[in-house]
Amino acid sequence: MSRSRWVQCGFLAGAAVALVIAGLLMGRLDAAGEEYELVAPGDVVAQKYPQLTLLTTTFGGLRAPVVAYLWIKAEQQKQDGRLHDAMQLAELICHLQPRFPGVWSFQYWNMAWNMSVKTHTTEERWLWVTNGMKLLRDRGIPYNPRSLLLYKDLAWLFYSKMGGHTDEMHMVYKQRWADEMQALLGAPPFGTTPQVIDAFRPVAEAPLDRRLGRQGASEIQPDKLDQLFARWPSVGDYARELQRRADAGERELIDFLSEDLLDLYNRWSLEEAAAVARRRPPQAGSPGDQAVYEWINDAGRAEDLSRLLAFVRAQKLWNQYRMDPAWMLSLMERLNVPLDWRMCRAHGLYWTSYGLHVCKDLPVGEIDSVNTDRILLFSLRDMCFYGRLIHVPDPEDAEGMRITHLSDWRFFEPAHQEHLRWAEMVRKARGKDFDENIFRSGHVNFLVAVIKMLYAGGPETRQQAREYLNWIKENYDLKGPSWELPLDDFVRNELWKDGSPILSVTVSQITAALQAAYRYVLEGDTQRATDYMRHGLYVYDAYMRDAARRLRLPEFSVYQTQVLRWMLVRPEAIGAELNLLDRVQLYDRLNDGGSGSGMLARLYDDVAPRLRRLCEREGIAFETAFPPPRGLQEYREALDRPAVPTD
Repeated sequence: MSRSRWVQCGFLAGAAVALVIAGLLMGRLDAAGEEYELVAPGDVVAQKYPQLTLLTTTFGGLRAPVVAYLWIKAEQQKQDGRLHDAMQLAELICHLQPRFPGVWSFQYWNMAWNMSVKTHTTEERWLWVTNGMKLLRDRGIPYNPRSLLLYKDLAWLFYSKMGGHTDEMHMVYKQRWADEMQALLGAPPFGTTPQVIDAFRPVAEAPLDRRLGRQGASEIQPDKLDQLFARWPSVGDYARELQRRADAGERELIDFLSEDLLDLYNRWSLEEAAAVARRRPPQAGSPGDQAVYEWINDAGRAEDLSRLLAFVRAQKLWNQYRMDPAWMLSLMERLNVPLDWRMCRAHGLYWTSYGLHVCKDLPVGEIDSVNTDRILLFSLRDMCFYGRLIHVPDPEDAEGMRITHLSDWRFFEPAHQEHLRWAEMVRKARGKDFDENIFRSGHVNFLVAVIKMLYAGGPETRQQAREYLNWIKENYDLKGPSWELPLDDFVRNELWKDGSPILSVTVSQITAALQAAYRYVLEGDTQRATDYMRHGLYVYDAYMRDAARRLRLPEFSVYQTQVLRWMLVRPEAIGAELNLLDRVQLYDRLNDGGSGSGMLARLYDDVAPRLRRLCEREGIAFETAFPPPRGLQEYREALDRPAVPTD
């Protein structure tokens, strides 16, 4: 054998040895990749999307020109209005370049932002926005679990597109998402931040396998359901009895729980978490419905139902929405905030924080990291202005409810502290003084908005406003005559500083002023009640003077009526503390004084059923406590409305 032949054989033998060693190491490398979330675990991608393997190996050297052609073709189809064809090509492009985050980012933006605005119906608009969302959440991020860019994009979708006001159909997105999350998680309790956090804790602690390899394999993990029933056998008994009463015995229990449990709870439960989204209490007609209604509301089995709901919710969050319940809880605990997961901005906060958590090795100064930090701060700040989601009667649907947003003062201090935390991190990274931090302007503007909101809330909260104003003066070297003004003049100056107040401040000022006014009505202080009512109208007029058409507010009387409705039927929803006797006295003063009888006539038919139930619970005669207001009959005749239902 010639020398060259020996060399060839040696190289072949070396190659064979290298292949064997590589094969032996592959398992360890794959396991390490899964452990550190560098790749999708195991062969999950190949199992879920077998076309990916074919597409990424077939073209070889021709892949680049093929991809370039598909990009051009997809863009042309979008311009021609062939949106569904363009979407199919976009998905093909993503499958050809699955590990390139920029591809997913571009195609998500194309769907959610560009294609969506080419449609005109609410159904089409929502379809394209959710298409973009699911492309990122269900495809792009699993392929690229450590790409901060994709987490930032998903957070921005929730924060800006769905949670902001730039799209004229933004309330459609907010309503659809709130309805979806209401069906999944229900409403958080009205109360303190610890009460809201503790209410979510059972979901975070429910049995759940959080390994990425199992995420999405099924809506409910069978072994974890067995674990739940083994730990609490009474929960299993409760679930099987509910299935029997719902006449769904021919199906597997796990399928029944996945498909029907939440629907039954939302339809029949009298708990506040479900009742807030309904205009009327449930009415069970058939014997079968009555049996389910009684079992759902059986006080003796409330704990079993609660554990079952927490388990199913945790499973759906992880497997369907790809959200980690444990991280959701830790986020609320770390920031000390009462997040309402029905709100788009809460999900913007989740995805930006979760992205930073997963990609924690990136430096603070990296551009995507800084942008994502801003989304976190913006989301937390905006919760101060829009953090309370309330269901109110839909004027276009006699039985329907729609959502609205109120300010939530529980977020003031957590948002302030988070500004300080990020400013300190950036200060250390860049070696600059605190008052030179990149969040300085946003921090000052935020605190000024908080000061204006607290000012409108009455003497008790004006002291907090002074404290924040003093903090700004002490920690930021701000010059100018406005910073030397007393609190009253400072607030008035700020309201008119840029021509008119912004929307978030306007709504917060109006609702806070109206709450204060009604509190003084209750106390019999007519002068202060009038002063705060005038302040709310003053802010309203200042905003409406220059408001764009798509951002104009309803009549001021609408806010008067809505705030009064909340104070009568659910004061805790807006942070007020009024017992039933306080509400009786408030109603009586408004009705006797005459000035409030018009508002009472407009809302009486909506609030009377709930007030009647509260009176029955407290042993008070409803007709005596809340008699029909003056002008009610005329108002009903004008609207051709029926009399109040008697329940």
